[in-house]
Amino acid sequence: MKAVRQLATAIEMLLGALGLYLGFMLISDPTGRRLDLSTSWLQHTLFADYLIPGWVLALGIGLINLLAAMFTLYKKHGYRSMMLLAAGLTLLLNLVGFFLLAEQFGIQWVLIFLSIVLLLLAYVLSKPEPVQAGVQKAIPAQAKSGKTHHFHKHRKRGH
Repeated sequence: MKAVRQLATAIEMLLGALGLYLGFMLISDPTGRRLDLSTSWLQHTLFADYLIPGWVLALGIGLINLLAAMFTLYKKHGYRSMMLLAAGLTLLLNLVGFFLLAEQFGIQWVLIFLSIVLLLLAYVLSKPEPVQAGVQKAIPAQAKSGKTHHFHKHRKRGH
């Protein structure tokens, strides 16, 4: 399961980096020229330029996936839920962009594919780990007896 978690973290970091990069490229140049995008592709959408889609990419894909990567990396409580949220949001936003824009781009396919892989990894991580036959985890002696310290019965305390 550690390898699955590491792969999920790497995908989340990649999605986060791509989201931040593309988002900030669109924010810095809302005309889309830096990324060879035409504003005519936005004519059937609510947007006049790429400023708001840039913020959606930077925050909705970039920051959410980087936050999910930190949760997954450090196994914070709810990291699988965060992974599902990030992957689902990435998939949803890219599918909306895919159907709204007049043109489709290769990077959209990459983001959609990676988010589906991330959803599958979250499913794998949600399954309980199988217990191997004959293998028991070592239990510390302190946990067995419940004692936190040891005093000899025949010794006086403080002497």
